[in-house]
Amino acid sequence: MSKLNEEEKRARKKARQIAYRAKNREREKARAAAYYIANKKKIDARIKAHDATHKEERKSRWKIWYAANRERIIKRDRAYRAIDPGRQETYARKKLLKEYNITLEDYERIFKAQDGRCKLCGKRSKKRMLDVDHNHETSEVRELLCRRCNMGLGYFGDDPNLLLKAALYIEEHN
Repeated sequence: MSKLNEEEKRARKKARQIAYRAKNREREKARAAAYYIANKKKIDARIKAHDATHKEERKSRWKIWYAANRERIIKRDRAYRAIDPGRQETYARKKLLKEYNITLEDYERIFKAQDGRCKLCGKRSKKRMLDVDHNHETSEVRELLCRRCNMGLGYFGDDPNLLLKAALYIEEHN
């Protein structure tokens, strides 16, 4: 009988907690937000440390899960795209406007002017949109680049001197 009472007590306590949270949801949100702001550095450090120590474990679990659910995921994605074929265009519009302050029409104009080619290497992008290269200090849009060239510039920190040194290094060792 005491075991049943303990389970009953736990169930009642849980129900009271759920009711309290539902009744005080906004206050709890504000409390949690204030706690996060006050302890942001400590929380972020803890999350970063946890992610670093569990990265491989999480990656392997995800791979196993994906392999087991691959067909279902592909089927779901195809169905979703069939229901909302304009989803990718809508996403592209929002991203371009939010990140680069240009419209999809502006992007298409630049794309046509570059003949659908990367401004650096000249290759056509077959599978995806070209990346919008921009000045990270002024946010001014420069040109459209393939992912490889855009990442390369990013890795060199958009530093022309470093890029020249890299070019001289490659020439020296070829």
